[in-house]
Amino acid sequence: MLFNGAFHFLVDKRSRLREIRETLRPGGAFALGHCFSRSQFADEPMHDFFFSLIEDPVYPLTWREIREMVQEAGFAILRQFHRGSHSYLVAERLADGGAAPAPNGAAR
Repeated sequence: MLFNGAFHFLVDKRSRLREIRETLRPGGAFALGHCFSRSQFADEPMHDFFFSLIEDPVYPLTWREIREMVQEAGFAILRQFHRGSHSYLVAERLADGGAAPAPNGAAR
């Protein structure tokens, strides 16, 4: 499953992550693309300007907050990719009560 470019518009991100988890079977994966995290990269002001032109409110989080939220929802982060303030992760749904494997190159 791919969820790209809309996470920052969600007010209740935790509920959406629970819905994604319920949709996937244990071991199923999803990719989350997020271009509006508080990254401190040079392209962040460009994103701030772009989103200021959109009438819909945005609810940015730091990448760390997003990773923690994904893990708390019952996923193990398998991979992460970063290009400027564009960040992506691939996460696997854990079985109920399952332990998270150590993420590949991901800081916790």
